[in-house]
Amino acid sequence: MTFLPSLPISNLVVTSLALTGLTLPAVAVVVFLLPYLVAAVMSLFRRDPGGPFVARDAAASSRHWASLCLFLSALTLVAVQPRFFRPRSTATHFAAGDPSFQASIAPDVQALTDTLPCAALVVGIVQPSGNQVFGFGRKSVSGDGAPDGETVFEIGDLTQVFTGLLLARMVEENVVQMDQPVLSLLPDTVSVPIYQGQPIELQHLATWSSGLPRLAPLANVPVLSALPPFSRAAPLTTKKWLYDLLSSIDINNPPGTHMDGSDLGMGLLGHVLERASKSSYEAVLEREVCEPLGLRNTRVQLTPAMRQHLAEGMQMGWGSYHGWYVASPVRRWPPRALAGANGLCSTANDLLTLLRAHLAGFPLGSTLEESRRARSHMAGGSDVALGWFVETTPSGHLVWQHGAAGPSRGYMAFLDGGKVGVVVLANAPVDVDLLGKRILNRLLAASGA
Repeated sequence: MTFLPSLPISNLVVTSLALTGLTLPAVAVVVFLLPYLVAAVMSLFRRDPGGPFVARDAAASSRHWASLCLFLSALTLVAVQPRFFRPRSTATHFAAGDPSFQASIAPDVQALTDTLPCAALVVGIVQPSGNQVFGFGRKSVSGDGAPDGETVFEIGDLTQVFTGLLLARMVEENVVQMDQPVLSLLPDTVSVPIYQGQPIELQHLATWSSGLPRLAPLANVPVLSALPPFSRAAPLTTKKWLYDLLSSIDINNPPGTHMDGSDLGMGLLGHVLERASKSSYEAVLEREVCEPLGLRNTRVQLTPAMRQHLAEGMQMGWGSYHGWYVASPVRRWPPRALAGANGLCSTANDLLTLLRAHLAGFPLGSTLEESRRARSHMAGGSDVALGWFVETTPSGHLVWQHGAAGPSRGYMAFLDGGKVGVVVLANAPVDVDLLGKRILNRLLAASGA
């Protein structure tokens, strides 16, 4: 048996529960038959005239213990929902583009996925000649199909790009204003933190400078968090929960002066925009952003077609046996009140369409330009736009965002005023940021930028 020491100890839970669930039924059979086997052996020595004799209490006890083993087996298998699989000797690839470019990035992808053979990873690039998509790994551990441009991933914080774009769109339509206080869009019974008379405005939420805190991870369900399918379970983030939270916190800096990276702030922005539009976040986003851009598979709630193409988040087990691995799905728990922070799922094709719209300047040209315009400076040299980070490079302004949702990872970037962009999506915790930056550098070198 070989082991993968680079994996965290929490992955041992996957293997332990999976093996327990598989071995307990065999233990149940042994426990059930044991009294009868013992009686048969004893009858050979005692030569009982009536044949083997099994006491009623012993038979009842064996049935009870066997039933308990079967119950525990079912419980552990439900708790981990294991997927046993044997990867191919070579990586599975799907390519809708230049085979030579695919071959050039394959070693970098392989280096990321060697210890995570359950991973599905998709790379998409934008060039003047068109979009290209390359898929690596397997969309599902139960099948050999490779992911492609239509494979659906959770995109985590990449959602905030769409929330910022929605704000720019609604400002353009005079539904809201950038400097509008957040409190004006909430019920009168809700209070929002104020620092020395300075209110939090919508633009502060969209640039992570509201002063609101980041949300803590799921610390209030420690028992469930040990089980991969339920590790993201949390109390429902209802409107009441959000309003109670806002009314109970303070901010320590004037809004607009400090970068806080608050997912609470971006989630609140999505909520107040849906109140301003008198519809749900998903409905207003679909109407104002997705439909004009032609994004068919960017949603909070998965459509039946999206569900069929979902690359489920996976957590690897620990170790392998004769080439067999075990992994466990990590369940997606759709957000309620904070969908604007990290609640979207999307595909490489949709995200490439978004990048190409930024590069081409249509549709929604002025709205897209406004959403990527740098508005404030953060420590470390980057500027902040509406849901985007902006870096000044020798080639121009690099606009980028990354995100995580459970085990899934995402990265997208493009050169403002240039002709190239990249999208990387994965359903396992691999460093897609590093891969995306390397690919973008190759694209820039090839384009002469």
